[in-house]
Formats: sequence, structure tokens, C-alpha cells
Amino acid sequence: MLLTPREYEDHFPDGLNDLKKRVSEFVWCQEPSGVNWKDFLESTRCEILLVGRSMPALPPIQELAPPSELKYICYLAGTVRTRIPLDWIESGIQVTNWGPSISRVVAECALMMILATLRNAASHQYLLHHRQGWKSQHNKERLERSLFGRTVGIHGFGNVAQSLVELLKPFGCNIQTYTPFIPDGNWNGIHFCQSVEELFETSEILVEAAPLNAQTQFLVGRKLLERLPNGACFINVGRGKVVREDDLIEVAAGKNLRLGLDVYHQEPLPADSPLRSDPNVFLMPHQAGPTQDRLKDIGAYALRQIFHYLEGQPLDNVITPEVWKITT
Repeated sequence: MLLTPREYEDHFPDGLNDLKKRVSEFVWCQEPSGVNWKDFLESTRCEILLVGRSMPALPPIQELAPPSELKYICYLAGTVRTRIPLDWIESGIQVTNWGPSISRVVAECALMMILATLRNAASHQYLLHHRQGWKSQHNKERLERSLFGRTVGIHGFGNVAQSLVELLKPFGCNIQTYTPFIPDGNWNGIHFCQSVEELFETSEILVEAAPLNAQTQFLVGRKLLERLPNGACFINVGRGKVVREDDLIEVAAGKNLRLGLDVYHQEPLPADSPLRSDPNVFLMPHQAGPTQDRLKDIGAYALRQIFHYLEGQPLDNVITPEVWKITT
């Protein structure tokens, strides 16, 4: 295990006694950032590697030639591309990440941002906190709206999008999505658009949840954004570089779009970004996913995966070479 004491406490508040009873040896490196991969793997001869965000990136596998005992890397975060090179996966080592364990938490934040943009919360907060005002008497296009019965489009249909569908059910929304990869499952009541253009043209609320990869980088630019209906809400809880931010700012002004953003082209968001000075834009500091109190969900999910491995059962949400190439 390569986790800082804080990571250990956050993800495994009840400890790992059950796991320790089921493995022959348990080694904890508490300063992952300083680990020498070659020395660590050779000294531990580990079969399972449990790691978190603090782990240093692995080098290409041909540079390290890890011991043949290593079979499974269980990663307590989302994006593996910056930590685990593709050739480790192609060599046959199984890799999993946090999978769906935090999807409902990110979806919860997306729902909050939808409601905030519909209710024009950012503008009200600005007026009340900084202008000693009360109710705005101008800009009728900014009048509050309800979520009930709205058409919600979701770009991408991974774990977060699927969790958002569940949270939207009480609002009786018409839900549609565009994804090049329709997941298995019963998706009755969900309309799968034939194109991303169709999705943008017909959504009153558009939630951006597509992964960032070679196919999606800067995909959402002026041509797509101008297809949104006037006054539509645009929410991004996916990745900042899926969207051309300059185009978004310009189109939003022209079409009176309501923006709720958690991710940006450059992070932290530059101090001089026009988004900061617009009181009608609801901003979050890339904090949609896991809240402090729900980090334990990631740990519990990881333990289930490790127990499956120890029992010879298939792992869930394995990062295959194909998945590695298309995910963020």
C-alpha cells in the first residue's frame, strides 16, 4: 500500500484489519511521493498494489521490468492515464480505479448546479452580498425557472451521467443523451440522440459529462454551443478542455445562456477570467466530486474489489487498453 496517513484515514476510517487477515504480508509506504519504484517492487514482491493520488507516476514498463508477482493495481482515484502507462495494462496487469463509487456525489453536485442556474442563484447572491440589493428589476430573460418537466440533455453516458438520471427522476424530466458507446442495461425512458448536434439543439439543460480524450478535446465549440436554445442552461462537471472556453463565454452572452461550471480550460481559473466577473455565472472550484465525508465510499469499493481478486472472482470496471484510450 502506498498511501499517506491522511489518505489512509480518509478512505479507510475503520482500518484494514479484515484485509490484513487475508493476505500473507502487508507493507505500507507512508511517503509515496518519495518511493523508488524499482526498489519498492523488488523488495516487497507484491501481488496487489493499493495506491492513491499521492503515488508517483509509473515509468514505462520496459524501463522498470516489475517483478512477475505483481498482478493487480487498485487505484483510489479516477484518472489513471497520468499515473499508469498503457503498457502496464497491456502486459496483463489488472487495473481498477474508483469506478462508480463517487458517481452519485458528482451527480449530486450537477443537480445542485442545474437548480442554481435555473433559479439564477449566482446573480441573487451577488446582488445580496455585494450590492446590498434585493430583487433584480431588469433582464427578464434571467427570471427563475423550475426543473420540473424540463428536457435535460447529457453529453456522455458514463457512471456520473447514469447516476444523474436517477437523481432527476423525481422531477419528471425528459432525459436524453448522446454517447458513442451505449452501456449495457435497461435504459427505458432515455432517448439516445443520433448525433451530438441533435442533443444540443433539443436540450433546455445541457450537462457536459463527456470524458477528455483525443476525440472530445475542444469538441464543444461555437458550432455546437450556438445550437443550444436561447436561455438554455449549460453545466460542466466533466472536463474543462472538452469545451472551448472563449467560445462558451461569447455564445453565452449572445444567447443568454445560464452557466454552471466546475471545470475549466486552465485551473485554477485565472484571476482575470471573464467568468469570474460575471455575476450570472455559477462557479465551483473543480470540487464536484468526492466530498470529504464520502471518501470512505471509495475505500469500501476498493476493498470489495480486492476481496473479489482474493476470491478469484472477476473485478468490476477493469481499465482495459480500450477503456484507457477513451477515458479521461
